[in-house]
Amino acid sequence: MLKKFFLLSIIPTVLTGCVTAISPKNLQAIKKENCITLTEKISWKERRGMAGLGWEEGVAEGIYKAEFEDKKGVFYRGKGRPVSSRVFNVSEPSKKTTTLIYQGGIWLPRNPLEKPRMYYYSENESFTTDNIHNSALSNQNVSAVNAGVGSGIGFAIVEAMAHVSKGDIVFLPEIKDSNFISKIINVEKCQK
Repeated sequence: MLKKFFLLSIIPTVLTGCVTAISPKNLQAIKKENCITLTEKISWKERRGMAGLGWEEGVAEGIYKAEFEDKKGVFYRGKGRPVSSRVFNVSEPSKKTTTLIYQGGIWLPRNPLEKPRMYYYSENESFTTDNIHNSALSNQNVSAVNAGVGSGIGFAIVEAMAHVSKGDIVFLPEIKDSNFISKIINVEKCQK
């Protein structure tokens, strides 16, 4: 039990070590309607941090509309809360854990040598697959204890990111999985 509490207590530190926030006010709005379509949910897993925790991050299937751009690329936002992130015990990867879900999407670089990134919008509270019933991911059943722990983790993350303002765009860690990157780079362009 003590080990679980130790692991939960370091999550905000692991997550917020290199947080870069961008205010949408500092980006250019997209003038020409543009979108991409993901035909399936895609995710990737890796081990991170000193504790070697497993992380899975992904984006839901759906249409992602271009909303902003910067000098290096375009921000495509999905409907609802399409960005997901969960932490799991590597020795028990299939054990049910709480998944945090965010408003956000995919940033695609103009330079083909750069990697795409997932991003989310900073909020004052956390949302999980357990407390958002209209989410595409909400068909998972979790105990009240797990839901409480997940919400607590989310709240701790938000508190640890106090220097990030509500509504700022925050990038998730760099994607290292070449399969995931390939699926995002080769995503379908919407027919308009």
